Amino acid sequence: MPRDCAAEASLNSLLERRPAPLSYLSGPAPSPLQFAQLQASVAQRAAATTLRLVECDAHLRAVLDIVLARHALRGHHSPAHGHPSTSGRHAPMLLALMATIDYLSDVSPKEQAKQAGAALTDLLIASHRLGYDTAVQAGPWCMDTTLRTEMGLAAREFPAAFVHVGHRQEAALR
Repeated sequence: MPRDCAAEASLNSLLERRPAPLSYLSGPAPSPLQFAQLQASVAQRAAATTLRLVECDAHLRAVLDIVLARHALRGHHSPAHGHPSTSGRHAPMLLALMATIDYLSDVSPKEQAKQAGAALTDLLIASHRLGYDTAVQAGPWCMDTTLRTEMGLAAREFPAAFVHVGHRQEAALR
């Protein structure tokens, strides 16, 4: 019974915060200790699939901008946030949730993908508990060859989602 109450409290915590558009996120970024707490939230799901959380540097942000712009030119975009490019509106921290699908595992690839989604939810809840707002970007462009090459990913590894972390600053944009 206490476990259900904890799950309900976590869900309520997530529902209280709506996703923030990228242009609304600003600093400061989570501290190294807070980043370790975010990594721990993802590690709890790593039993069913291999998951890791990577902080993206300026180079990876630039590569992501190029990939998103290329996909936008093809008519693909993220309906939740309009044009998906991150140019000119970077959150203080950009995280990539990396997943590896193990086809030889006893856990089906579909179940492993579900675990990556659950880890993403855990990451969002953990970010919100630390007082940060988030914006999530994911889509077919995550499998882009250029992006995967620049990230140095193995054949079975892919970015499940990109999570922008910062503080909502709506008043500054008005």
